[in-house]
Amino acid sequence: MIAAVAIGVWTSNSPANAATIVRNALVSTVASRSASFTMDEEITGTVSTSVTGSGACAFSSGECTMSVNYGGALASLGQGDVVFVNSTMYLRLSGAAAATLPTPWISMPLDISKLQQSGVTSSSANPLAGLEVLAKLGDTVTDDGVVSVNGVSLHEYTVVASKSQVQSQTSAVLKQLPSWISSASSEASSGAVSENVYVNASGDLAELAMNTSVTANGQTESLSMTEVITGYGVPVTVTIPPADQVTSLAGLTAGLTG
Repeated sequence: MIAAVAIGVWTSNSPANAATIVRNALVSTVASRSASFTMDEEITGTVSTSVTGSGACAFSSGECTMSVNYGGALASLGQGDVVFVNSTMYLRLSGAAAATLPTPWISMPLDISKLQQSGVTSSSANPLAGLEVLAKLGDTVTDDGVVSVNGVSLHEYTVVASKSQVQSQTSAVLKQLPSWISSASSEASSGAVSENVYVNASGDLAELAMNTSVTANGQTESLSMTEVITGYGVPVTVTIPPADQVTSLAGLTAGLTG
């Protein structure tokens, strides 16, 4: 399969083949490997925020660990550690906001069955699980040819998903979240998504660069995110925080509102 994909990457420019190559690269990346990655996300508009970080995921088990740094309007969150394991996300913050929390870690269970209904077959909601959704989502896939990225020859494809498709998929994914989060998130409207997908000579995903917009309360924010795969087959060690150092997000919000 990989050899066949690699040949297609470098020899064919047909739209149908381009879509197949992108889907194969994304799905195979998520389904069967471990990988390390970096991410860089920015939101600009009425407020500006940024999130940068790096981590590693074992896609077969859905276990991930990553460190993130918050900037702009989220600067008070400081540096954070995120762990995905056993269908649960754990978050530890170190900024000023951390002093207001009862424990170092906050946990949020994720309903993986609902996530799978939305098109993700990965066993957990890791930071790169959305890649598989993208593989099923795009309206159009355009072959942009071979480009040089940081001195490496990669094949670039542009995947575009319409506003209606994005909103339908977002609605399905939100069903996995606690009701108070999904209810608040449903007030926002997503625009179309344009994503540049870079595939290497082995047919593996190398980099993603995504742009979209979100409108809420009459204000539109622009979102850009880049994820770079820095290695495949890396060891992934995930440690569940001790129970006495964890507060559930549901318990935290109940305390704040009760």
